[in-house]
Amino acid sequence: QAEKFREICHAIQSYPAACDLKMSLFCVAAVRCYHQGTILKPIPPIFTTNDNVDMDGLVVVLKKIPQLADVQEDDGDVVDFLHWLFVQQVHPQIVRVSPVDVKDIFEKFNWKQRELRPTHIFRIEVPPECSAERKFGEFAEHYPTQFAFHGTKVENFQSILHFGLAQHLNKRSVFGEGIYLSTDLSVSLTYSPLSPTWAHSALGERLSCVALCEYVEHPDHFKCHKSSRKSDLPRNFIVVSNNEIIRVRFLLVYAKTQVTRQANESTIGRWMLQHKATLL
Repeated sequence: QAEKFREICHAIQSYPAACDLKMSLFCVAAVRCYHQGTILKPIPPIFTTNDNVDMDGLVVVLKKIPQLADVQEDDGDVVDFLHWLFVQQVHPQIVRVSPVDVKDIFEKFNWKQRELRPTHIFRIEVPPECSAERKFGEFAEHYPTQFAFHGTKVENFQSILHFGLAQHLNKRSVFGEGIYLSTDLSVSLTYSPLSPTWAHSALGERLSCVALCEYVEHPDHFKCHKSSRKSDLPRNFIVVSNNEIIRVRFLLVYAKTQVTRQANESTIGRWMLQHKATLL
């Protein structure tokens, strides 16, 4: 247990914002599944028995988790859960983009409207040998790739980051079955309403997320305004009908309230002092 706690401390120290986001996305998804009676995936093995999920037990543990700065080694259930979430769930890696790099991203994607700029940007990293990444690369060898945005409720991003967008194919739209993207960020934001998040999140009290995706312009699995028959597809929309030709590269996070830099640094500083011996 001591080793688990040390690894948790290291993860929080190294990637505080990413750990906070992981916790927030998991909690929002868990609450949705708990109220709807649906299955949450992935989930710690300790809460599954013969394909039955102990959601009540999971919720009890989630309610016990304090601010990440206040996690204690003697709370075994909390340590086990956070170790699974922060350490055992290696991929995808979620890395907060530094302010310097954020400027480059703004310029690359020509974001001129300041009101659309997110409060946080996270890079989603997976190893190139990952089967989904390998398959994407095979398509990309033959066709060009482009970037576009995908907006959806915050509760969906836990599964999107782990399993891709396959489960979010729109099967009822008048423009056909597929994953709907837009080259206009403001359009995607309308599909991503602000949602209450984890109670102890330092990112904000309510969050909205938009995925910045890279997709392959495969003629059989992609259509846009120009390629659509009679141009019935709206100008800023793109429909991808094959999950293998699309990957989430960045997550844009919009926080309604945000801890000030000074307060955030104070919290992290206090946490590091509390766990100095553990980190050495």
